[in-house]
Amino acid sequence: MSKQAKQPKEASVKENIGNRVVIEEVVIKNFAIIEDAELTPDEGINVFTGETGAGKSILAEALAYVFGCTSVNAEALRVGAKQLQVAVRVRLAGRTKYAEALLERLGLAPATDGCILLRRSFDAASGKSRAFVNDMAVTLAGLREISAELIEIHYQNSQLDLVDADFAREYLDAWSGSAQMAASMRECHERYRAAKRDVEEHARHVAEHAAKADFLRFQYEEIAALGLNERVIRELSEDLSLWAAKDKAVRELDAVRAALCDEDAGAIGRIETAQESLRRLGTLLKEHAQVGEIVVNVGSALTLLQDAAGGIASVSNRFDHDPARLDELLSLKARIDRLMQRHHCADVKELDRVCARLAGELAMLDNAGLDSAELSRRADAALDEAKRQAAVLSKRRVAAAKELTKVTTAQLKDLGLKDAQIGFQVTTSPQLESWGCDMVSLLFAPNPGEGFKELSAIASGGEISRVMLVLKALLADSRQSGHCVVLFFDEIEQGLSPAVTAKVGGKFEELSRAHQIFAITHSPVLASFAQEHYLVRKRVESGRTFAEVLRLSADGERRGEALRLIGASDPKARQALEPYLKSFNN
Repeated sequence: MSKQAKQPKEASVKENIGNRVVIEEVVIKNFAIIEDAELTPDEGINVFTGETGAGKSILAEALAYVFGCTSVNAEALRVGAKQLQVAVRVRLAGRTKYAEALLERLGLAPATDGCILLRRSFDAASGKSRAFVNDMAVTLAGLREISAELIEIHYQNSQLDLVDADFAREYLDAWSGSAQMAASMRECHERYRAAKRDVEEHARHVAEHAAKADFLRFQYEEIAALGLNERVIRELSEDLSLWAAKDKAVRELDAVRAALCDEDAGAIGRIETAQESLRRLGTLLKEHAQVGEIVVNVGSALTLLQDAAGGIASVSNRFDHDPARLDELLSLKARIDRLMQRHHCADVKELDRVCARLAGELAMLDNAGLDSAELSRRADAALDEAKRQAAVLSKRRVAAAKELTKVTTAQLKDLGLKDAQIGFQVTTSPQLESWGCDMVSLLFAPNPGEGFKELSAIASGGEISRVMLVLKALLADSRQSGHCVVLFFDEIEQGLSPAVTAKVGGKFEELSRAHQIFAITHSPVLASFAQEHYLVRKRVESGRTFAEVLRLSADGERRGEALRLIGASDPKARQALEPYLKSFNN
């Protein structure tokens, strides 16, 4: 038996191969007594058999670990090793687009050739686990979110999803084709919640500001009374500076005005006299061009001086206002400075913006009644739409539950539960939730006349396993395409007769049309349905124990392991049990 050589496989059922998720390779290193194991599973049914304690449970724990379902500590590390590691390569197939979006949202590298690589390790030195997706570190929560789209691991005697309060409802929606309608229901409910939050936030905001409305109005009116506008701001920046330096400025202005305009010694009068003389000179020297240029230049100088004199007069006139204007400007400046300091403003323009903001808040308070009415109208409309959607979904669920109850009960009879009944019960509540108004319960009646009770409360491990198997098979049949995850079962046949186990094998064949299956089993009956059969065994070498995972060939090795499973310990027993073994495949 060699785990390297690839043996020919029987043809797998591949109707939905384009949609199923497939584990193409598994690598386990230094996990308990598994030092090094590499598997390349079939796309259909893969079974693992071996003696009790050989390492089958370790294999299950390793797969659960790499997919984030369990944690490990130093006890799981092989003695003498520094690190344990489990890695899987998974082909996404029909889930590629969804997985790519999920990887992008988690900030991880995209899939390569339609595959992603999950790897998880435990380091002895740090005592911590690390997880990687496509060789990029990922949180445990992120790993679990990705793994939920890839695999379902059903442990021995585990009640799994069946105890989840949401399972029955979500299963019913998926089986009946109502999953998209349920998603729309969640969107409607979220729109209603958002509209309701807007109403509550508005009411809170109004209440907070209404309590200080008088203070807001006082603040606004105090700033508004300043009459801030461009003219006032300009006067503050220009006129106040002039008035502050009035005495000195007036003396200097008078001196300039005298120098320019004094009748006897003013510059303008003298240049006017010079201009008259030049005009007469120009008449005498008409042919002399330079005299003409001098006349023009002196005229220009006179014009500039006259303009300057006019400007000096204009500035002087600004001091001719009522002296009380200075007191008025100084009082305004003091009020502005005080308010700027109170409102932490750097300049007058910023104070003006504060005034505008206060005006807006007061307007909001004045219009609060109108705004509240509009927001309430939107919330009521969103609630009406959510209730309408919930009613349609509820009607569909009630009809589907009746049909699904009949179908699952009939399927259970094929698996040896002849008198048992399954019931999907839909109870409508007036309370609107994100999933609608329905509570869906999965009920079970194992014995006639004893009534229905919650499945998780009364069913045995074997009964739960068979119910779960029926539900998975029905869901696989209901999907033309979609989310076909890998399924892992641990000793699902426990407590079942060979005849019933054969029917479980038939369900495996149905499931394998849409799902890759891994199954740990002690049953030669179940093993006979596999496309790939692995033997897990222990060996001792140089005082160390090793667990090996060996692929069995499709002929003698598989037959020999099946004979061992039914107790054929010697040649005589094997010869006697050969006909019984052959009956498994018929």
